[in-house]
Amino acid sequence: MIYISEQIKEALQILAESKRRPPYELCAVKAVLNAYRNDEHHSLKAELDLILEQKFSNVKPMKDVFREKVDVELATDEQYQEFLAVVSSFTGSIKMLACLADFDPSTLSMLKRSGSIKKAYFDKLQPHFAAVLAEQGRHSQPKYNNGQKIVSRVVSASVAEAKAKGASV
Repeated sequence: MIYISEQIKEALQILAESKRRPPYELCAVKAVLNAYRNDEHHSLKAELDLILEQKFSNVKPMKDVFREKVDVELATDEQYQEFLAVVSSFTGSIKMLACLADFDPSTLSMLKRSGSIKKAYFDKLQPHFAAVLAEQGRHSQPKYNNGQKIVSRVVSASVAEAKAKGASV
């Protein structure tokens, strides 16, 4: 069996408690860990093997553990285009959709640039598309590079017009 270092350390603590002695020193722990890693002899290994088998009997040997690759189902191109239309609809749409669907905004931004989206993600996001698109009307004001300057010019021009009308009456 192959055990991780945390399991071996825990077994050393159990062994020290069973022998009614203080915990093993750091140098002893390192020596035991090296013995397990390099498959070398150590005087505590026999006792630790018994404890490890009792404590971690359900651990599979590394030969039996393997990772199965699962094919991820992607959304169709039409679904991806619908997603793009929503996240590109106005400034702040990604943040709003992320808030509604419990996603991180950076994840949605990455999905926008990636060119594809997982079907599961699309299914989780799709119910919130209507709410985001409903907000689009509120945010569809024209965008200017110097927004503050333009607003101040319009306000000052309207104030000047109001003064001129007041003076002419």
